[in-house]
Amino acid sequence: MLLNRLFCANLNTLDVQRFFTEKRPMKNPLDSISGTLISGVILTLVLYVFLKNFILAGV
Repeated sequence: MLLNRLFCANLNTLDVQRFFTEKRPMKNPLDSISGTLISGVILTLVLYVFLKNFILAGV
């Protein structure tokens, strides 16, 4: 009970509800240079593995 009062003294249920229900804009990872580069590298690796294992394996 004491720990609950220490950790949750300033925590209001309305604050918790507001945190989960407020509308925050979603961020697109492709809007940044680093997100674009990371996505490109990941997609290139996926395509490479796919081609190596499924397409070029029979050649």
